[in-house]
Amino acid sequence: MLTFFSLIIIKDALNSFRAGYNPQLAFFYSLRNRAKPRRLDPKLILASLTRQLSSLERRKPLLKPTLNLYKEKEAKGFTSRLLRIEESRVLII
Repeated sequence: MLTFFSLIIIKDALNSFRAGYNPQLAFFYSLRNRAKPRRLDPKLILASLTRQLSSLERRKPLLKPTLNLYKEKEAKGFTSRLLRIEESRVLII
């Protein structure tokens, strides 16, 4: 039941963002499921939120701070690693 209500709230917030009424939305569904412990990992949660906030709309170019960080990481040879918590924090702010 809670998941259904969460979905309604998220859809409403996304519609409000697209209509220009609210700031961009970012969300993460966490699970208290021992079979999926990674769903509670703060590093993964922040990386997910960062990824969502790094583009103004799906399928649109990434924002410049995110592109710059990934170019820097690529130059150092770390293109496919997850963002560190501090990197996510800086990009979100």
